[in-house]
Amino acid sequence: MTRCFLLLSAALLLAGCPPQSRAYRPVSSWEHQTFAQTSRHVYPTDVRHNFTRNRDAKVAWTGIVRGVRFEKVRRRALSRQSGTPFITRVHLTVEHRYFDWLENYSSRKRIVLSSHGEGTFTAIWDLEPGEDNLLAHSAIHGMAIVYGTPIGMRGGTEPVLRSYHVRLIPKFWMADNGHYGRPTPY
Repeated sequence: MTRCFLLLSAALLLAGCPPQSRAYRPVSSWEHQTFAQTSRHVYPTDVRHNFTRNRDAKVAWTGIVRGVRFEKVRRRALSRQSGTPFITRVHLTVEHRYFDWLENYSSRKRIVLSSHGEGTFTAIWDLEPGEDNLLAHSAIHGMAIVYGTPIGMRGGTEPVLRSYHVRLIPKFWMADNGHYGRPTPY
């Protein structure tokens, strides 16, 4: 019996264990394409210290949504589909957190953000008429993955991104107790 157990243990050890995590996988083809085109090595502090150098960077920043504001904006050209002269602009206030771009399958919390980050940033994106803004309403304290380009600084310290894709992840899928980040860059 002991011999059988040892052989079985050795076989399992050589075969390996099922993975507990995997690299982050975008959920839609649009996000997949966007993810492939962005840098995950330009952070809010980089933009704060040298906006001119980083203003054309396509970034993917992550964090916890702390505020949502909606505004109705007159569009520059009428949409053929809706014919309405207005769109809804969403302003997300996000507390940046580092993300190791791994999905965790060992617990109910699939994404573990670091408890450390680089301050607050604002993400702005436009919803077309008929797009569901209910998700944005329920995003508070959830996670946001924001794909965008820096377009300015609010108050001289808070980067503002023009977002071309935002993925909102409900709070029950994420935790923010990871202890990782990057060395102080400046």
